[in-house]
Order: sequence, then structure tokens, then C-alpha cells
Amino acid sequence: MTRSILTAFLFCLLLASAIGGQGTITLYVSPKGSDSFSGSGAGRSMATPEGALLRMRQLRRQKPDSAARIVLRGGTYHLARTLVIEPQDSGLTLESAPGEEAVLSGGRLVTGWRPYRSGIFQADLSGLDLPDLEFRELYLNGKRQPMARVPNLDPRHPRHGGWLINTEMLAPENKTRFRYRPGELDPARWKNPERALVIFHDSLNYEVTWAKLKSADAKERIIEADRGVYNLGVGCPYYLANLFEEMDAPGEWYADPQTRFLYFQPPGGKIGRAAVTVPALQEVVSLRGDAAAGRFVERVRLSRIRIRDARGSGVKMAGAKECAVIGCYLRNLYHGVLLAEDTHGCRVAGCDITQTGCDGVSIQGIPRQHEQVSHHEIENNYIWDFGYGAIHNRAAGVWLIGASYCRVLHNRIHDGPRYAIGTDVGSNHVIAYNDCHHVNLETCDSGIIETATALDWGLSIEEQLAANRKGNWDNDIHHNLLHDSGGWGPGPSGGYTFPVFTWGIYLDLHSSGWRVHDNVIYNTVLGAYMVNGGIDNLFENNICLDSRDSQLFLEPWPRYSMSGNRVERNIIGYRDTGRTWLYNLPNYKPEYMHFSYNLVWPSGGQPRLSAAALSPRRSWEEWLKSGQDQESLVADPLLGKGWKPRPGSPAGRIGFRAIDLSRVGLYASPERYRWPRPEEKMIREPARYGPQPAETAQPSLRNYEASQVDNAEQRAQYIGEEPPGRTVRVSDDTAASGKHSLKFTDAKAEANDWIPCITYMLDWGSGTVEAGFDLRWEPGAVFVYEWRDHPHTYHNGPYLQVDASGQLSANAKPLLKLPSVQWVRFDISYTIGKGRHAYDLTVKLPGKAPQRFKNLPCSPEFDWLNCAVIASMADDPSVFYIDNLTFKQSRR
Repeated sequence: MTRSILTAFLFCLLLASAIGGQGTITLYVSPKGSDSFSGSGAGRSMATPEGALLRMRQLRRQKPDSAARIVLRGGTYHLARTLVIEPQDSGLTLESAPGEEAVLSGGRLVTGWRPYRSGIFQADLSGLDLPDLEFRELYLNGKRQPMARVPNLDPRHPRHGGWLINTEMLAPENKTRFRYRPGELDPARWKNPERALVIFHDSLNYEVTWAKLKSADAKERIIEADRGVYNLGVGCPYYLANLFEEMDAPGEWYADPQTRFLYFQPPGGKIGRAAVTVPALQEVVSLRGDAAAGRFVERVRLSRIRIRDARGSGVKMAGAKECAVIGCYLRNLYHGVLLAEDTHGCRVAGCDITQTGCDGVSIQGIPRQHEQVSHHEIENNYIWDFGYGAIHNRAAGVWLIGASYCRVLHNRIHDGPRYAIGTDVGSNHVIAYNDCHHVNLETCDSGIIETATALDWGLSIEEQLAANRKGNWDNDIHHNLLHDSGGWGPGPSGGYTFPVFTWGIYLDLHSSGWRVHDNVIYNTVLGAYMVNGGIDNLFENNICLDSRDSQLFLEPWPRYSMSGNRVERNIIGYRDTGRTWLYNLPNYKPEYMHFSYNLVWPSGGQPRLSAAALSPRRSWEEWLKSGQDQESLVADPLLGKGWKPRPGSPAGRIGFRAIDLSRVGLYASPERYRWPRPEEKMIREPARYGPQPAETAQPSLRNYEASQVDNAEQRAQYIGEEPPGRTVRVSDDTAASGKHSLKFTDAKAEANDWIPCITYMLDWGSGTVEAGFDLRWEPGAVFVYEWRDHPHTYHNGPYLQVDASGQLSANAKPLLKLPSVQWVRFDISYTIGKGRHAYDLTVKLPGKAPQRFKNLPCSPEFDWLNCAVIASMADDPSVFYIDNLTFKQSRR
């Protein structure tokens, strides 16, 4: 018998053995096997999943209608290349053996460590099959470690610690340049600064930017990144990474592309038998069909496999139908699972997903072509501690764009940089029974669940609205438990604060046709619900509790119509100290929305609304008279266990239906990777969602001594600046007492003549207010100090102005001339709500007796001190200073 005939004979035997006359072909793989074996049994296991896949294709040519099953014995398989599953592999199941756990790794295990210096070890990577040394992650026993960086990662504050702070506005449109303080950085030490990365937040903080270092100017103390998205401001956080000379903390590492050595400082000072892995492959498993040719990968199932260590996705599907990732554990990836173009009816269920650079599960289609990605189901997954990569402006536990008819059900999602669940351009989705909390840990202007429409700015408004109705309608959000909305971003003082500027459910960018019902939402910042424009959205039968600033927030989106929105049969409860809004309705018009049959409970207080058409003190009465909330009740909802109304609750009178959340979140299932599944413990920043007590809303004295020079004011509600010429900054130029004051610097401008300005929120509707300040006016400055009853559309209480010549007026009444470049003291006394629309003013010029002006008239409509505003309104460059600003309310 010739050798070729013998080979053919043996192959036929293998075929017969594997097929065995059954409808399913099963092959076994083991780290102890060999690809020369048949794979037909435990003692004949193959060695690699790649080899088994090739063998399976050969076997199925003999029996093309058979199902296929590859069973992976326990152990780790470091794939030489991405495991590519093609249309010919349709019907394949790839799974771990029962009771065993197989790991598919797209990484390379680093060995051969030897001491380098000072607790740092080095290893030669030249023998590893790596495409390059551009990887940004290193894992020690599966846990990600920080790149060599400055400043060091703060493990006590893993999301908010370890940052430098931009100290200066270097230009009005600056997106890339930072100035650091003396001694913070030493660029002269860096031998290869061109390899460095700059990771930073901007003044809006919608995202985190990863950029290459463009330059480092040690003389001017300026760091410049090679790209940026939004303008930078004073207080924007940043750090630098991938600098070998900054490798000085446990866990830090650096890969040198020239020598191909990896340097690592292991925690505890020793590596021993620890597994150090770096990612090599772009994807671990890729399902690749050819939709254009009508050849899809179909009915492929990945089950109970640990998938990890890739620069891109753990599992990527394109051109796939009815495929599934079931009960897998995915970590150390950019996307856990990516469902890309031309995928339909796929399922990700029962998985655990963590330590991703971006999304846990990402569904990515093409806007306005939703039919290309549709009918996916993301169910019963636990997604946590995600979003550590280069793009955070949309990093989510589950993300959908350009898709339709998808279902996101029964997932638990927490601890990520932005949304828990986000959608952008999508129709007929259902988002239900999810348990989502503690997100938006690194960004703001966001929600726990957020939607958008990705408007095409190049089209006319009419064309955009037509596309919106076609592609962004009939979505449903229901029976979700959402809490602790987070939000890290610029605070009123110019620094970063937490939590700030987030909602529970955020319908953004003219999202329309959404139905939001039967959700429980609590511990948010700006409200349980936000509509930013949009048509025909329904918010019904939800429980909204304890949002800090306002409970619902609805506003029109500029240029786009807003109408037909309804808020009905909701329970809205919160703790009110006189500073919390029920509704915040900027630029409100009745046609925008209708409110009815709601049960409102401000803990015994009076509901208050912020809307341009309403006065703060009488807002609820005026609101009812306008035809809104006429069927609503102000009463205790008497909520009991499980947020269900107790007997005697007035909830039934508004038609409220008890919300059953017993099925929210994960559930026991043969598909679950692990059950029971306790929640992972996380290190988190403390967050206060309850309202600040009124007495601590503003300090009684501001003297700026505790503030750093060139920083913004602390605890102001709003600071209006257009740097570098028009700013409000703490200064040591001069002071009425101590060393610091607040400096207003103005410049010639064509618009916004009220900038620079600063706003202090007070919200006082009764009692006597004693307020004052020291002013140093300099020639040419135009100073304004005013009390308002609303931040935007308002009546004035006391209104003081000093014009460019030094003339002081009180509510347009001339009083006296001020000396220039000298400190003058002003004190105001006003009793609110007594029908006396006049105030007393005392002015103390230097070296002279105080001058008192009694009964200075102000607006007869002013009966609520909402905020105090200080502004510079000069037409030319000028300066004035403020010191010892005081606010005090008494009940006498």
C-alpha cells in the first residue's frame, strides 16, 4: 500500500470515528492533546481550537447537513491568531466541557523575568508573537495594571484620583495645551517623550481623550497633546503615561519598542509564578459572514468559555444570523461582544463582562439603515467595572447605534465611565428589567439610560425630522431599577466635582416616540427624567425619588420642534429644603408637554417649579392655573416594601399601578455563567444626592483666603468667562482684608456684554436678608450687583451699578461717586415677602462716616431671592475687585 493510499485510508477512519453515524459531529480539544489526533474522544483530543475548526470543516464536507460541536477541555488556549468562524461553520457549538473551564486568550504570557533595578523587573518580548508593542494594557493574574505614569494612580480613588490639574486658560479656543505648576513635571528626564500619552478631561467632560504628547515646554511649563475635542478650562484633570522615567509605583509597566523589553514593577516586589499577560490579537473570536454575497454565519453558539486578553473584541460578529454567546466570562478586552454590520437575531445571554476598554456589549449599525442590524437580544448579563479605554463619550454596559428591534433585558450593570445603557439612532427597542446603578463615574451630561438621534446637521430641519420619525420611534423603557446616576465634571467653582449634571433616563438630541413606564428611579442629580427636545414621548407610571436639584427636567432642543410630550400617573417624592425643584422647564411653552394625574410629595413642603413663565414663590399655584397637573395630587404616596403603595395610599386616585420589580436584574438560568451571582464590591467616591440644607447653601462670609490664586470661585452656581480676556479669578493683587480677593477682568467684546459674571444661588422667600461686599472700582470698569427672583427671566430686587466714571446708582437712582482704586464697603438689608418692596443701603467710603440710604425702591414683583449676580459690563478692558462677600438670612 502506497503512502498516499495509507493516508487516505486513515483519514476515512477518522471521519467515521468522529461522525459515528450521528447527526452531530463532536471534536474534543485539550491543552494536553495533539492536532495530529482525531479529536473524537477524551483520549484523542486535539491541541488547539484552530486545528479542531479545520478538522471540523473536513469532516462536515462528508456530512454537510450535520451539526457540529467542539468541546474544549479545561485550561488556557493562547491563540496564535483570531479564531475565525465562517459561513461554512454555521451550526457550530464551541463550548467548555461540562464541569470544566476553558480559556481562549488573545494575549501572550510573558516569562523570563529578571531583576532590573529598584523593584523593577524586565523581560524580553522579541520571542513572543506580537504584531507590535503598541498595546495599552498589561494584566497581572488577570487584573489590569497601570502604565508608567505621572502622577501615579491613586488606588483609593481609581476613577477620580491620580490627576494633574490644568492651572491656566492659555487661549480662548485651546483644546490641547495644559500649564502645570512648578515641580509637578520634569520633562528634561524623559528620553522618549514622543512615546508619551496624554489622557485628559475637557471643560465639558462629555468624554475622556487619549492623545499622543506633541510637545513639553519646561520653560513655560506647558504640555501639549496632538489632538483634542472640546475646549480646556482651568481645573481640567490630566495625566501622562507611557514614560519609562515615571515608572515608580507598584503595578506600573513600560514596553520599549526599540529594545523590545518589557519593564514591570510588580506589587509586593516579586513576580514568582504570577501570570503576566499582554494582549496581541485584535479579536479572540470573529464570526465573519459575507452579507453582500448572501452568505451568513448562522446558528453558531459559544458557550461557557472564558474569553479574554485582546486589543479589540472578545467576540466580533459581522454578517451573522441567529448566533449566540451564552454563559461566557469576558474580560480584558476593548469590547466584550461586538455585534457589527449585517447581524440579525443574535443573543448575548448569561455572561459576566468586566474590565473592558469600552462597552460590555456593543451593537453597531449604520444610522438610517437600521435594517442592517436588528433583532438582537442582550439578556441576563452581569456587566461591571468597564470602560477603561480611549473613548468614554459613549462607553456603556450595553450600547446600540443604528439598530432596530433589539431587546436589552434583565441585565445588571454598574461602575462605568458613562451610561449603563445607551442608544443612538434606533427604533423598536425594548429596554426592560435591568438593574443599573453607579455609572457616569468619569463623565457628565449623561444618564443611567441615555438615548440620542445623531442628527444629520447637513440636512434641512424638515428632512431631519422625517428621518427621525422613520428611524427613532416606538422604543420602550420599562421595569428598570435605576439609581445613583453619578456624574463627574466641572463644578461651579471651576474644579471637578461628583456627582454633577446627570439624570436617570435622558432622552437626548430630539429623541422622539419613546414610551417610558413602570421604572423606579432614585438618587439622581438633575432629575429622574430628562427630555432634550423631542416629540410624543410618554413618561407614565414611574416612581421618581430623591433627585438632588430637580425631579424632572424638560427643555426644547435648539432649532427642533418639541411637542406632544406627556408626564402622567407618576409618583414623584423628594426631600425639600426650599432649594429643590419639582420640575425644571427652561424656555417652557404649554405645547411642549402636558402633565396630569401625578402624585407629588416634597416631604411636606410646597412643590416649586423653575420655568420662565412662573414666579418661584407662587410657581405651583400658577402652574395649576395654566392647566397643568390639574388632576394631580400633593400627598404622601405611602410607599412600602418593594416601592409598592401601602393601604390608604392616594396612588390609586391618580390611576397609578403598582410596579412589580421582582423580576428585575439577573435571574437563575442554565445559561448563567455563575449562579448565584453576588454583586462585586467596588471602591467608589462618596456621593450626596439629597439636597443641601438651606443654611449651608452659601457661607455667610466669602473672603477667598482659602482659595488658590488664579483659581475660580468656590461654590458659585455659575461663572461666566471668555478667557483669556474676560475672567473671574481669585487674585493676590489686592484685598480689603487678608491677602486674596476676587478679580473681574473685562475686555472688549462684540457679544455677551454681561461676561465676566458670577451667580450665587440662595432661594430665600422669607425673612430679612443682610448682604454686603467690599468693592475696589478702577477707572473704566462697569460694576453690577443684583438680586433676582429667577436666574433667567426675572424681576430685580436690590440693583447696584457703578458706571465707567464711578457713579453709583441703586435701581437707576444716582447716589454718589466712588473713589477709584480704593476699597468701599456696601451693606444691604431687605425683608422678603412683607409687601415692602424697598431696601436699605449703607456705603462706607474710606476715611468717612457710613452713608445710609433708606427705602430704596425695587421691583414690586420681587418677593423671592433666588440668586445674586455680580457682573462686569464694560465695553473696554477694565478691572474691579470684590472681597468679604456676605449673605445672612434671619427670621425676625
